[in-house]
Amino acid sequence: MVSSASSPVHETAAHHDPVEPTVSGHQGAESADPTETLQNSFTQAQQLADAWLDWQCKMIAGVHSALIVAVTDNAQLRPLVSYPRSNENVSLRDTASLLSLAEKLQDSRRKSLMLQKQTTSSPDQGVYDNLALQLESSLGTYIVCLLVAPRTKSQLLAVQQLLLWGGMWLSSLNDLRISGNTPAEQSLSTELLQADSLYESCCALSNWLKLRYQCERVSVGFLKAKSVRLVSISQNTNFDRRQKLVRFIEAAMDESVEQQSTLGLPQDGDTTNILSAHRQLSNLNQSTAIFTVPLSSNGEVMGAVLMEREQGNPFTTSEQIGSANLLAEVGPLLDLQTRASEKSISRFYRKSKRTIRNLLNPQSVRQRWYAVAAIVVLLGVLFFPVTHHVSATALIEGADKQLLVSPLGGYIKSASYRAGDQVAANDLIATLDNQDLLIDRDKWRSELKKLSTSYSQALGARNRTELGLLQARKQQVAAELELVEKKLSRTEVRAPFDGVLVSGDLNQSLGAPVEQGEILFEIATLDDYRVILSVAEQDVAAVESGQTSQLRLSALPGKTYSGSVETLMPVAVTESGNNVFRVQAILDTGDAELKPGMRGIAKIATERDPFIWVMIHPLFERLSLWFWSLG
Repeated sequence: MVSSASSPVHETAAHHDPVEPTVSGHQGAESADPTETLQNSFTQAQQLADAWLDWQCKMIAGVHSALIVAVTDNAQLRPLVSYPRSNENVSLRDTASLLSLAEKLQDSRRKSLMLQKQTTSSPDQGVYDNLALQLESSLGTYIVCLLVAPRTKSQLLAVQQLLLWGGMWLSSLNDLRISGNTPAEQSLSTELLQADSLYESCCALSNWLKLRYQCERVSVGFLKAKSVRLVSISQNTNFDRRQKLVRFIEAAMDESVEQQSTLGLPQDGDTTNILSAHRQLSNLNQSTAIFTVPLSSNGEVMGAVLMEREQGNPFTTSEQIGSANLLAEVGPLLDLQTRASEKSISRFYRKSKRTIRNLLNPQSVRQRWYAVAAIVVLLGVLFFPVTHHVSATALIEGADKQLLVSPLGGYIKSASYRAGDQVAANDLIATLDNQDLLIDRDKWRSELKKLSTSYSQALGARNRTELGLLQARKQQVAAELELVEKKLSRTEVRAPFDGVLVSGDLNQSLGAPVEQGEILFEIATLDDYRVILSVAEQDVAAVESGQTSQLRLSALPGKTYSGSVETLMPVAVTESGNNVFRVQAILDTGDAELKPGMRGIAKIATERDPFIWVMIHPLFERLSLWFWSLG
């Protein structure tokens, strides 16, 4: 299959003029036959494309067969390489299916085509997902076609993305074939792509350039915060950034990046470029020859490569052109490695920066209209009036609340309810020990009975003096007895109305002494509630009576309760170390699930302001107060 694809490739090549190699140092390049050189170049490119397709198919699980098709100048399709290779007995029907898929993509005039669960015409009648992707390079257009095991659409899109990233490498290989690069230079791209990190790629590049151009030292740096930071030095795995040499190298790279131009010493003719940093580096290294090339990708400068040789062996013009062409091809590969290793925040920053730059400096009429539309939409969003909400912590309270206190000093005898229980009016909640009062009642009853007997005897004897004394004594004892009876009745703590006990639990305090007036329970009504809001002092100026509010409780996070502000208490209190104002609100409708003591968050709708003001006014007000305090 691969060998049969060789002639179509040569037919495609006939439409392009041969390009002379730009990198110097090719032994025998002048004496070689141009046709033979071009033939060898295309053979090398075909071998690299075959290796690329084999590599891609092994990275993607479940690839049944694949084909790279070249699109000629007259829109004809010619097979280039296939997978599996010819020695693995590739089915001709699979190739026909892949070519048909390429034709469908060409007819659709799209860049990609995905067809899921398609039955092939091969003898196995297998069901596969079909994927076709068009790749562009400086040499021409290619279509990559795959038959893969069925998978979801998102997984198929991931396969397409992998091919797109790999296509950057394939495009670089095609560009290398035009420039006439040697197989060693072509293998450099493979080595850079296979590196595990950007640092390893830079080390490989610097070491390769040192050997290729017989340099004393090759340095690679990348832009970071608008200045070049040295990443690697050839054959040097560790260097101190505080060294004078490192600082001079970075300054020379900055000089090339800022002017976006290749710079060299000694100068080759008159030039208007600034070379002060290069001269300082040359003098530091005893007048060495220097050549610096900016690294770029997609028109953006991202770093620089600086090469140094002894003064007696300056860089020739052909070497400068060849190295510049090579680094122009290597730049996108390093950029690919940089993007693969960068963090999500850095990737978001880079994309945002590029988007803003495109909006501020549009290159076409359509982009200008996009920029105008984006600015209008942004201004509309920023100045769109929205309701300003003030957030506050909220507490549910009963509309009526009463404290149940100990009517007299004594000991807890029993407790029938605890906090959270619902009670009805006159229910017995707790009792106090009444043994002493019962003894006092019996004593006074006995005394009253005794006085009644004596009074009857004095009445029979008609002793008026004794009758008067006994009558007074009986009234005194009767009063004492009545007092004891009242105290006995107070030993029972009963509910004054229907409600719920908000606080109080005496089950763990049976037999404990209590003082007269000590709070035992707190009871609140169930049929009516009020909400107490704690508003921060910096927001209280915007709160007024009658404003609507929304409430969500921690115990009932899925429900929202509507209400309105009723009263603003003009006294600040301290809660959790912050000054807050208590605002009383009422709910529009009650709910059986509401309980006194529930807490949550309330939002009070104050007024409508522009969106940007709602977002920044807290910071603006704090800064205004801070600046005022300084003056």
